[in-house]
Amino acid sequence: MRPAPTDVSRRWGLPDAAGGFVSAVLLSGIVGSMILVLGGWDTTDDAPIWAVALLGLPLWAGFGGGVLVASYLRGVRSLRVDFGLAVEARDVPIGLVLGIAAQYFVNFAVSWPVLKLTGSSFDDYEKPARDLALKAKESSWWGVVLFILVVAIAAPFFEELFYRGLVQRSLLRHVGPVVAVVLTATLFGLAHFQLLQLPALVVFGLFVGWLAHRSGRLGLSIFTHVGFNATTVVVLLLDKARA
Repeated sequence: MRPAPTDVSRRWGLPDAAGGFVSAVLLSGIVGSMILVLGGWDTTDDAPIWAVALLGLPLWAGFGGGVLVASYLRGVRSLRVDFGLAVEARDVPIGLVLGIAAQYFVNFAVSWPVLKLTGSSFDDYEKPARDLALKAKESSWWGVVLFILVVAIAAPFFEELFYRGLVQRSLLRHVGPVVAVVLTATLFGLAHFQLLQLPALVVFGLFVGWLAHRSGRLGLSIFTHVGFNATTVVVLLLDKARA
């Protein structure tokens, strides 16, 4: 693996990553609870698609805010230099293809054995995403657009910026690249709080973590993540049988 570039002027590190993660979780919990209370919904299962989209904003604000604060106060005030936020033209097609391939790989090579071992069904595995897709389709075209924006665009961007940008690069200052990629992927998987999907998420996290480290930029991992999530989005939106 080719190490990400370092510079003595960049003083951000694990405390910034931890602060960003805690802030994201707290903001998500507090603001999310307020949204549910104000809307009169007991859980996110009762909330419409637009409210579910709002629930994601505090989490992304924590992730994005943590990265911005680290770069502005303890870095060189450049997301490209500090965290590798750069995209090359080839990142788009290559990343999308890799993401689609990764989705099918983890489904059949990782998730399928896990489901067999746990006695769970594929319906159990995809229930969170399927429920969200159903909300989107019930809300007509604007719900579908919102679903695509949230799952296939916003989530990949903010997650890659935080996990592969801030967290992984912070870990690289203390441990080797293999350990840094593994630890980041594990945190990435655990943070989704979905037990059945945990192995697949960790494996995917390992893949995009390696891509980010090997390329030295986030463009490839971001578009791979977009392709990965977009595959699920398209499959669920085109599924007429359970709409």
